Amino acid sequence: MTALLTRAAETGKAQDNAQRAGSVAAGEWAQLRAEAPQAVATIHRYLRQLGTFLAPASVNAAENAPRQFARWLVTEAQIRAIADAGRDDIEDYKVWLAGKHRSAGQVISRETHRQRMRTVRQFFERIIEWDWPDAPARNPVIAGDIPKKPEPLPKFLDDRDYVPLHPDLVTLLAAWTAANLEHIRRCKRLVADYRGVLDRHVLGRIVRRVAAAAGVPGVHPHRLRHTLATQAINRGMRLEAIAALLGHYVGDRCQVDHGWFRYRRAAAAGERLSSRPVSAQVWPWPRAA
Repeated sequence: MTALLTRAAETGKAQDNAQRAGSVAAGEWAQLRAEAPQAVATIHRYLRQLGTFLAPASVNAAENAPRQFARWLVTEAQIRAIADAGRDDIEDYKVWLAGKHRSAGQVISRETHRQRMRTVRQFFERIIEWDWPDAPARNPVIAGDIPKKPEPLPKFLDDRDYVPLHPDLVTLLAAWTAANLEHIRRCKRLVADYRGVLDRHVLGRIVRRVAAAAGVPGVHPHRLRHTLATQAINRGMRLEAIAALLGHYVGDRCQVDHGWFRYRRAAAAGERLSSRPVSAQVWPWPRAA
């Protein structure tokens, strides 16, 4: 009974919020119509067309971005027709949108920025294709204006147990940290000593010098990445975690699977890859059964 009452209260609250948002949007459209009737007529005609192939909820979701864009055109750019919006205007709109704050004071998220720019680009793209009289000659929003979709690291990477470190490496890292603690804290980087942060060129020289002293030819930092990937696979680390750890795009499952079979086949058959991991030459790390 309590659950039903709670659900009913939440449903009523959601409906109230929707009605309030709808009344705010209606009031804003009325104000925009008085100042820029042609632009509003074009946008409303566009929304009606969306209703012929999108669900009502999708049309309602798509309504916010054109309304905000129309408000910006009127108040910031003093533009009253969609056809008058040019490339310079879009560049100014991008800057304005990136600095826009929500009612609570926070800057809009990168994903919100991306969705709004994407919706505005689609709006221009469609009315140009439909050959409407209020459409510009070309789309002023280019593909590069849309921020890339954020790809956060998978949550399982937060667990240290997923990063397989050789016991000797753990010992060496502890010794390095103890010897360079002051420099690490000052530079806020683990790979730092009295010289400051060690860049990739310094690290490359160190790796080559140590490899030469060990009698291992052809070693470079990128090959150590293959070493990490090989040992991570052998120890059962998840493929998505390996891809994210190496900075690769984790969405292409086929590419990840191809890499897994390549490394697994080489490990099982003892084949020599063109970029054979150094671990196979120097460190006899245990492999998973």
